Amino acid sequence: MKTFSKNHNQENFPVASFLSRKENREYILKYYNFARFADDIADSEILVKTEKIMALETLSNIIKGYDLKEYKQFNYAYELKDILINLELSHRYASDLIIAFLDDAKNKEYNTWNELINYCRYSAAPVGKFILALNKQSLSTHFAADALSIALQLINHIQDVKKDLVKLNRFYIPNDYLKEFNVKKEDFLKDESSNKLNLLKNKMLDSVSGLIHDSEKLPKMVTTYRLKLEILFIINLAKKLTKKLRTSDILKNNVKLNKFDWVRIFIKTLLQSIITRRNLAIKDIQKSTSDEINQ
Repeated sequence: MKTFSKNHNQENFPVASFLSRKENREYILKYYNFARFADDIADSEILVKTEKIMALETLSNIIKGYDLKEYKQFNYAYELKDILINLELSHRYASDLIIAFLDDAKNKEYNTWNELINYCRYSAAPVGKFILALNKQSLSTHFAADALSIALQLINHIQDVKKDLVKLNRFYIPNDYLKEFNVKKEDFLKDESSNKLNLLKNKMLDSVSGLIHDSEKLPKMVTTYRLKLEILFIINLAKKLTKKLRTSDILKNNVKLNKFDWVRIFIKTLLQSIITRRNLAIKDIQKSTSDEINQ
């Protein structure tokens, strides 16, 4: 088996955590392995661009059901394809990811904020939709889920902007923002952020906060308690990381959450969940009492 550049325990946000339903964890890990394998192809320092594109297109074709058994090294795609077929889920939960990874392989840059958001609709949004599909949630949850998924991806881009540029020559800051704040791509290679760069960063974080706000209705929309709790936990993690990014120099510091942050946020999430359930119970009692009186 391939050794990935990082595993699911090293991600910013929980992957197949104990909050996930036990029967879904294996499916989520298989999905993660496929995504990590494809991402590592796009990020490879050994493969040239044409080889990356060919490998990624092959992964996509396997997921779509083409008979390409000669590519035995792509076992992660075969495993996920079988899962999607058995669960009667669309291949697009996986094949849409490849569209974004192809952009990465080509080191595509983005002229506008909307272009960057559209990239995130392929690189991040399918992940949230896959989790919702596993939990048999309504399509009405997709707008809020997309907002959360895109916010998480943008946080990652802001967090790793210097590392991505140095290691991969990849850049996720839209050109219209560079022009607006009179910042150059090379400024992200410096040892310290300028005031202009911080203003640009904070404008991006304002948009991230807006997306997180749009996602806050999601826990109320999903129908299973464990999923509600996990989504609420992720939203709280995203808020904390956004706050840390605002107050840190992203060129100087490796901005991430520590173990204490994770524990404190989880306790906060539990308390929020308990209060919400209590309030719902009180409303149910009040409604029941009111109905009896009216009768």
